[in-house]
Amino acid sequence: METKITELEGISFITPDPFEFPFDTIAVCPPSCGPGKGLRERVVPECFWGLKISPVCYIHDDSLVKAEATWQDFHQINSIMLTNFLIVFDSLPHSLWTWLLNSLRRHGALSYYNWCVSPAGVRYFMKCKGVESLT
Repeated sequence: METKITELEGISFITPDPFEFPFDTIAVCPPSCGPGKGLRERVVPECFWGLKISPVCYIHDDSLVKAEATWQDFHQINSIMLTNFLIVFDSLPHSLWTWLLNSLRRHGALSYYNWCVSPAGVRYFMKCKGVESLT
């Protein structure tokens, strides 16, 4: 999958190419985190310790649609998601308080990434792609 850098509020996100945000600010980004409706949707947060992460999830969802049913694309979209989380965290003004919160946020991002690359995440990806195995 081809990628590019897309700016939103001065943050340089890695996105699929083509891609454009359909909103102008992070504040109006629709809820995008979680694998659908039900309990899992309620368990996956839209914020990590007060920081809205919906744009990262929005990009991940768009990437999921554009990805091919391959192991390469599966790992690429999940690596991009984790990288975008870290980009957002690193874009914040530096202070001791931010450093402490970002330590907690990184834990949340890694937990979310670990679910995405777990066997359950692989099954979800294959279901979305309509395949029984990845090439």
